[in-house]
Amino acid sequence: MPSDALKLSQLEDHLRTSSFLGSMVKKVWRYDDRTVVVSFDIAGRAASIDLKLGDDVVTGSVLGRDAGLKRHLRNSLVGKAELIVDSTERHLIGSWRVAERREVLQAVIRWVHWLTNRPRRAPTELNNRRRLPQDHVGVFWWDNRSNFGDAVGPWLVERITGKSPVNSRRVKHEGPTMLAVGSIVGHLDRDHAALWGTGLMGPLSEDRLKRLRGYGDVKVHAVRGRLTAQELRSSLGWEVPDVYGDPALLLPRFYSPRRSEASAGSVAVVPHYAHTKHFPSSGPDGVHMVDVAQGLERVVDEIASADSVISTSLHGIIIAQAYGVPWVWLRVDDHQLGGDRFKFNDFFSTLSTDRPTRHDVTKGQVKDLDFVSMAREATLPELSISLDDLLAAFPLAEGGAVPRPWQPPRVNVRAVELKNRVTSMSNVQRLKKVAVRYRNRVRSGPQQTSAPVAVPAAADTAGVEKALKAILKELQTQRRTLETIRIAATAEVVGSVQSFVRDRQLDMLATLEMLAASDKSFARFGDGEFRLLVRPEFNLRFQENSPALRDALGQVLSSQDESLLVGFPQLYRDAHWSGIWAELWSDLQPYLAGGQQYGNSHVTRPVAFTSLGDRGVALWRQVWDGRRVGIVTGAGSRFDLVPELFDNVASTTTFYSTATNGFEDLDRVRAEVLASDVDLVLVALGPAGTVLAAQLAEAGRRSLDIGHLSDSYANIFNGAPRPESKPVQRS
Repeated sequence: MPSDALKLSQLEDHLRTSSFLGSMVKKVWRYDDRTVVVSFDIAGRAASIDLKLGDDVVTGSVLGRDAGLKRHLRNSLVGKAELIVDSTERHLIGSWRVAERREVLQAVIRWVHWLTNRPRRAPTELNNRRRLPQDHVGVFWWDNRSNFGDAVGPWLVERITGKSPVNSRRVKHEGPTMLAVGSIVGHLDRDHAALWGTGLMGPLSEDRLKRLRGYGDVKVHAVRGRLTAQELRSSLGWEVPDVYGDPALLLPRFYSPRRSEASAGSVAVVPHYAHTKHFPSSGPDGVHMVDVAQGLERVVDEIASADSVISTSLHGIIIAQAYGVPWVWLRVDDHQLGGDRFKFNDFFSTLSTDRPTRHDVTKGQVKDLDFVSMAREATLPELSISLDDLLAAFPLAEGGAVPRPWQPPRVNVRAVELKNRVTSMSNVQRLKKVAVRYRNRVRSGPQQTSAPVAVPAAADTAGVEKALKAILKELQTQRRTLETIRIAATAEVVGSVQSFVRDRQLDMLATLEMLAASDKSFARFGDGEFRLLVRPEFNLRFQENSPALRDALGQVLSSQDESLLVGFPQLYRDAHWSGIWAELWSDLQPYLAGGQQYGNSHVTRPVAFTSLGDRGVALWRQVWDGRRVGIVTGAGSRFDLVPELFDNVASTTTFYSTATNGFEDLDRVRAEVLASDVDLVLVALGPAGTVLAAQLAEAGRRSLDIGHLSDSYANIFNGAPRPESKPVQRS
């Protein structure tokens, strides 16, 4: 076997035998005698990592196999992996010596894990998520095709903030978004936007003026030039500061270009992508044709390495200006670009001259142009603006430096493998139940069998009994093994939750003592509220989800209202709760970043009375002793005023909401409560009660979300069923 083929075969075997990759990828296969392909899915779309063998070096690239996934990869990997466009689009993720098979395997694992999990974490065009994780930021940019100028905005935002940009053009995520770089102001499509260095294509039409006037909380921090500023001030009445400049001018502060041998010492010709068909694919000696479809860094390298630049692309000119390369504006008169003179003159208004070097040609003349002679007329005007002011106007907080080259986080392979395996626990439990049910039917005989199950003859019963005992023993062994796996798989996330509650949560006794000794209101979160908040597709049987409900729950969980104590669940390590933390913790953390202290949600649950006994009863009674109490609950609800808890109140008034979907009835109920003369409001209304308690607190009326408190008391002290066992009333 030839040496190269042997090296590639060894690499292929190394990847194929990875148990971790085996569970995450569809196939590892040889494309040709120099390429190994690792195929996997991103949100159900085919992707691959291609590993190509060079001179004792393996180069890795990520590719998408359809137009939608290619766009997703461009958006997700801007600034993270260099984009190269040849026969397809690929993103370089690294290069390694062939002997470094372990490093190649680890890199592939990291990239596959990160790429497949990104659509599960952050809003993208491949999912319906709306909440931005804490380490992401919304940025609006154009992404219909690969074009280096469109990538400048998100590239800069990531460098300045240290956060990953999410393209707001493709997803209607919650929270503000930022428009930076490009002629995109007229495409604004939402409230809560910040404009920094962006511009217009031209004067705004009546339709666009009408649409833009309808958006609120739009703040302009800087615009590309004075023409954009004048139009926004005169036509929209927006407040626009005297801060100008295309942010691409700031690139030298964040990127030091590599010397490009292709364009060093030459004339770099930069056609706009719409003009590419009019230009030769390659230039004569001393002329280099720049392909604007390539990645940002490569195009900047080629422009910055040239002696002069001739460009029909506005950002070709701006990059030349930024890196001190003299330039000429080449205008194709009979193939005008969108915005044509307006957007160019908008940028030129930030220069010391309003008459930069320009040549007007027709598209038929382009291929006969003498670019070398034309380049002798190139000039480098001075800027008439302050780049320090432009950077100071950046609307977001600066973050830590993004490491170069960027790599996905390391993967705890063992933990991920164990976490994947733990999902089979539910199947084992079901199998055990089937085995027990079948054994009971065999013992009871045909007269007790309600389903068409074949019952063995008496002579066979002993053999069946023995087989069932063996099955049950094996299932018990598997259950212990899976329990060990579950604990190991969730140890990291449960440890993170433990650290949070240790620093930020009161225990059950301290929570009750605070409620008894103060006038704080109380709103509780449990697993149902958490899932409604971060899982748009999740519904409770008595409360349908909605964007308004998610927004309201998010405001409560992150509330800084000093009159409100928000309840966070007790930390349990059982299968139910460890599964919840493993599933939801990363999505919940952005809501918990404010530093506020939380109470313990489980003070209303049976465990509180088990743990605190009569002390818990006494503290609850102290909360409402002698008060005029209002009870908010659903029509036909399970709530009951247990005398042992409530016989010391001065009076009670009940306010009934709807039997289900109480959140939709909240405005009416809140108004009715606020119009009453009750001193204290006790709410038992599920997730709607969480929101109502916070809203009443904000309105100055003390309110406690007590949920199943009465049923919890009855369960512990009277032997009644657990609260969840009561049926939900629907009318």
